[in-house]
Amino acid sequence: MKTLQKFTLYDRNWPEGKYCVYKAKSRGCPTGMNAGWIRWDDEDRRNDNSYEGSVPDGTYNKDTVIRYCCQEKGFAENPIYLPTDSPFYLFPLTKQCQKVEGMTDTLQWIYFDTQNFNTKNGQGWPHPFRRSYYTDHIVYQCYYTPK
Repeated sequence: MKTLQKFTLYDRNWPEGKYCVYKAKSRGCPTGMNAGWIRWDDEDRRNDNSYEGSVPDGTYNKDTVIRYCCQEKGFAENPIYLPTDSPFYLFPLTKQCQKVEGMTDTLQWIYFDTQNFNTKNGQGWPHPFRRSYYTDHIVYQCYYTPK
């Protein structure tokens, strides 16, 4: 997650494709991207939610909401150009990872255990590709490494 607040000569608009990134706190989405979110109705009993350091825009208390910026124009199979000097993650908008020129992608997922009854899980489109497992969330992500 980019944490610098200043812009440089190297900053560009995000290319067209089918992917999401974390939304930075106190900022809108980059030009051409749309905001969405996923809400986790965390366990009511033995809820030890806490955080420190840099976190994406969202709500972090007895439940969790994480906000995303998503690029919905373009196609995941058309490679985009991003920096390739180190590994990074993008969230897929569909189950297919966005192709990135010069990078190898690996589809991964994170399982989130949520409240089991009367859950208030939710999402606002656009958001990363996710599936439900009973009342729990499975959120997919793509890990990119240089070829």
